[in-house]
Amino acid sequence: MCMGVPLRILSVDGIAALATDGRETRLIDISLVAPVSPGDWVLDFLGAARSVVSEPEAMAIRAALDGLAAVMAGGDAGGAFADLDNRVPTLPPHLQAALDAGLLPHLDRRVDEVDPVERAALRIAEVLDNRGQRGRSGA
Repeated sequence: MCMGVPLRILSVDGIAALATDGRETRLIDISLVAPVSPGDWVLDFLGAARSVVSEPEAMAIRAALDGLAAVMAGGDAGGAFADLDNRVPTLPPHLQAALDAGLLPHLDRRVDEVDPVERAALRIAEVLDNRGQRGRSGA
């Protein structure tokens, strides 16, 4: 899995930019994003900016990454995930529509009520079922 790291643009030279996360400065590729200027924030994925983000969004992502690093080091996330603490998980609109139409019977419960092992087993069953469907159709 690749995680985006928020970086603030310091300077731009063609399709390259110097950017910082406040700890280190990196040279990144900005050819995949709209024109950026010093002071703009981008999400960097392995040396390539993939999207421009607002400063508040960049700060929220940075706090989450710092919280994750703290937990991985044996500490506490603090308030890094405060925006998720009292939120009920929701499905993306296209999946919610499919659920409402009865097309996803294995998701008849709220996401947080399904055990992770059960969720993995359901996913494996779904993949195997899809393979069986392809085999029967001759595809």
